[in-house]
Amino acid sequence: MRQILKNARTTAGMTQKETATAIKVSERFYQHLEAGTREGKGHIWDELEALFNTPQRELRNNDSHGNYSSSEQNGVAEAKELNEAAQDFSIDVETILDIGEDGRDTLELIDTQSAEISALRQIVASKDVQIDRLISAVEDLNKNRLEERSEWQQQVGTLANKNTSLDKKLAVEQRKRWGIGPFGGIAHTGEGVIGIGITYDIIRF
Repeated sequence: MRQILKNARTTAGMTQKETATAIKVSERFYQHLEAGTREGKGHIWDELEALFNTPQRELRNNDSHGNYSSSEQNGVAEAKELNEAAQDFSIDVETILDIGEDGRDTLELIDTQSAEISALRQIVASKDVQIDRLISAVEDLNKNRLEERSEWQQQVGTLANKNTSLDKKLAVEQRKRWGIGPFGGIAHTGEGVIGIGITYDIIRF
C-alpha cells in the first residue's frame, strides 16, 4: 500500500477516478498503483509529483513491503522488475476497455448525429419542394392575371369601337328629315284623318 500517495490524494481532495483522469490512465490502473500492486512508468510518476507537489520517491514508497524478510523483499523487487518489463511490451487491459467504451460511445454519438443530420436534410428538401410549388403557383397566378388583363383590354377596345360606330350611325340618322310617324290632315273627301306614314321634318323640336 502506498500510503503516502493515498494521503497526498486525499489531502488534495481528489478521488481515485479524478486522479486517474488527471494523469490519463484508467481508474483500475491507478487503484493498482495506490495499492502497491503495480508500478508505473516514469512519466506517470512525474505527473503525480506535479499534481500533488510531493517528490515521487516518497509517492513511490510501498509500505506493504516493510515487514518482508530480506529474501522476500528480493523476490518482490524481482517481481517489480518483471512487471515493469512486461508493461513496456503491453497495454493495460483496463485502459483498452476504457478506450473501447469511449470508442463505442463516440460511434453511438456519431450515429445519432448522422441520423439527426439526415432528418434535417429531409426537412430542408421538403421545404425546398414546398417553396418550388409556391413559386410555381405565384407564377401561374401572375400569368393568368396578365392573360385576363389582356382579354379585358381587348373587350374594352371592342366596346369602344362599337360605341364609336353607333355614335356615327346616330349622327347620320339624326341628320335625316324623312321618317315614319303619325300625322293628321284632311282627306280628298273632305274628312279629317289621322294616320301613320312617311313624314318629312319641317320643324324639329
